[in-house]
Amino acid sequence: MNASQFEKVINILPPNKAIMIRGPHGVGKSEITEEILKKSGYHVIVVFVSQAVDAGDITGLPSKLIRADGIEMTTYALPSWWIKAKENGSKVALIFDEYNRSPKEVRQCCMQVCLKGELNGFLLPQGTRFFACINPADTGDYDVEELDEAQADRWATYDFCPSWEEWLEHAKKTNHHWLVQEFIAEHKDHLWAHIKEDGKYVLKKSMDGILPSPRSWTSVSDTLNLEEKKSIDEKRKIIWKTQEGLEDITLAISGLVGWEIAEVFKNFIRKNGAGVKAKDVIFNWSNELIPQIKKLNTPEQSVFLKSVVDFIEEDYNKNGDLDIAKHTSNFMAFIKILDADVAAGYITKILNSIDKKPKWLSAYKKANNGFQSMLIDILALQEKF
Repeated sequence: MNASQFEKVINILPPNKAIMIRGPHGVGKSEITEEILKKSGYHVIVVFVSQAVDAGDITGLPSKLIRADGIEMTTYALPSWWIKAKENGSKVALIFDEYNRSPKEVRQCCMQVCLKGELNGFLLPQGTRFFACINPADTGDYDVEELDEAQADRWATYDFCPSWEEWLEHAKKTNHHWLVQEFIAEHKDHLWAHIKEDGKYVLKKSMDGILPSPRSWTSVSDTLNLEEKKSIDEKRKIIWKTQEGLEDITLAISGLVGWEIAEVFKNFIRKNGAGVKAKDVIFNWSNELIPQIKKLNTPEQSVFLKSVVDFIEEDYNKNGDLDIAKHTSNFMAFIKILDADVAAGYITKILNSIDKKPKWLSAYKKANNGFQSMLIDILALQEKF
């Protein structure tokens, strides 16, 4: 079930029916539920029941009450989240997060709250809605408790995972860094830590045991946004616009999404991090790109030129001679606006490579007679540097 389907379910079920959302970690179970409820005017209170040590964290701690007639009796000091619920009127929703990571006695107290809207004689506002978020217990990937049938029967339970389109829409609304948004748009499979097999969500495997999730991509976004802010405050270049800095940011990100995907992201930044996409240089060249490329300093031009050449090789290996005359012409226009030493140094390196010359180079020579002349001019320039 995706987010839009889940929103419809919330609106269809009666308010007194408790809803359980089951899904992999980091997909936004509690966050998206909260977002949907707030849109409907609910005051949402999230209770992290996995942090509850015992039932007292739900029921409140016992205290002594002396009645007017002198009789002593035990009562309970209400927990802070209960008081917040009472103070916010009838449109209240409680989300018990990480429900199946809590002790059994804690879950039993939560069940009483959900079934009766009452605990130890204290009532929640009428119409209060109840939700619980859990990780699946049947895959063996999570250290969670299996709910018995009697408990499970009290909930309407749904397997939940938003679509990548929904996540991108959410990312846009919450100002996730543009590099993260565009990377996920091109690499949808790298958004999740799981795959679906036989109707179950199963964790992928990785060399270092670190897997991506929507939550970890939010952390990547926070990292990139912070770096951009620091570069403005410190009046310096953004770290990933130099080769050394790109390696540093990749190292930092590897702890969030795993080394394998961090390397893929690094190559994506190399192609797109200048603010101009390598794809646009080859496929959609226009004079509007020139000012953006001219803003790059010499090291940044070198990094971006490498990304363009990498894209050419990747595209040619995939699509062959398709539109090659146009691509050759666009590449030549791009080379002409680079600093002469940048173009001369990198292209000469390709031409003098002891390895086999790339196939795209020969194809570009055939596609445009001027390309060979340009290479000769570059070689002549290189002799001057």
